[in-house]
Amino acid sequence: MEEIYKYVVKRPDECKPSEIDKFHELVLKGGKVQKKGLKERIQNCLILGFCVNSGEIIGISSIKRPQKSYVEKIINKAKLDRKWNELEYEIGYSFTEKEFRRNGISSQLKTSLIEQVKKIGGKFFSTTAIASSQRFLEEKGFKQVGEIYDGDNDKDLKYYELIIKN
Repeated sequence: MEEIYKYVVKRPDECKPSEIDKFHELVLKGGKVQKKGLKERIQNCLILGFCVNSGEIIGISSIKRPQKSYVEKIINKAKLDRKWNELEYEIGYSFTEKEFRRNGISSQLKTSLIEQVKKIGGKFFSTTAIASSQRFLEEKGFKQVGEIYDGDNDKDLKYYELIIKN
């Protein structure tokens, strides 16, 4: 039987508390974030994306409004010629449950998020060490900028950005 996935994109203030809790749980399951203040950072996102299968949230992604200290760290590590406030939004908090991976869920979620932000415009960025994520970003028009660097949780991270004019 073919899996049927439902993709939902909405602002954090439109989410039920149970959706925020599940988003938080899945971000933590990914194991690549600072736990302290995570719930507040999720609530501060521009939009959240969910993939639902049989009533269960199995995949997530978001457009984040990153904090100044985090952005400054990326600028320094990747040796970018940018000011922190130029980097408005980040694609992040992407996670798919292991048994559902390799079905295009993450790509579809991020595509849905990008479609939503085309209405807003701005400078969007993402950092990743995963080759498939790098290919996805390049296919969506993101350009790799700066130097490859090691982060707190990944080696050989690449920084990508996309300017969307509205």
